[in-house]
Amino acid sequence: MVDMVSSKKNKRTKNTHFKLSTDWIIQEPIDYEHKFYVLMDFIKFCDDKIDKFELYPLFSELSLHLANLQSISSEFKYIKLNKKFTSVDDEILIKELKYEKIPDLNDEQLLEFNKILKKAGLKFYEYFNIVKALWNITYDSVAISLKSVSETTQYSNGVFYFEYEGEKNIWKYELNNEVDNITDSKFKTESIYKEKTKKSINTILKSLNIDDYSTIFEIKISNSLPLESALIPIFKRKILSYIIQSNTIGFLKKI
Repeated sequence: MVDMVSSKKNKRTKNTHFKLSTDWIIQEPIDYEHKFYVLMDFIKFCDDKIDKFELYPLFSELSLHLANLQSISSEFKYIKLNKKFTSVDDEILIKELKYEKIPDLNDEQLLEFNKILKKAGLKFYEYFNIVKALWNITYDSVAISLKSVSETTQYSNGVFYFEYEGEKNIWKYELNNEVDNITDSKFKTESIYKEKTKKSINTILKSLNIDDYSTIFEIKISNSLPLESALIPIFKRKILSYIIQSNTIGFLKKI
């Protein structure tokens, strides 16, 4: 990705894959006209991603910026994120957020600061709602069903398959820890098969040494949307949601 503006002071935060750093509003110069340019450049970036239906990492970034503005407004502290992302839809955990005090501002700077804070709040909220609506459309276009579950590993690892643009796809997944809630789980995925073929899914699964004793999900898609930046993140969340509900039902049955 390119920087927001040519100035080195406006580079993205190190180790993130976001377009706009969380300290953008306090970077020099603290001037409404300059910050408006930075904000509009980011909005143009959002428009481009929205036109392509590329939801991630945009959805995560807008969520972070909204939380950041809320923290600035209420606590006069901005969020500092130092995270190495491993996928476009990596969840941001509370423990990964740090809060830094806004530096002292003179009266003139404070006036400019409040003007851009108000403008940015309106824009971030507007675009968050747009992306959230697209997220809901994508979520509703995906249906999953459980074909089999492992008696030994249960849901901790397995595979999911789907057809996309005429190709049969099989991905494996692995949960790094117990699934108590969707934000605290690390869900690793990897494509293990992708081909245009007349072979049945069962035949392909057997060739990959995946049998009926494995945990297998089937996924059906009703809209052709970007795979990596929209559908795969939704697949993961659908599967996690299914697993959480299944574990909850299993726990309640034991009471």
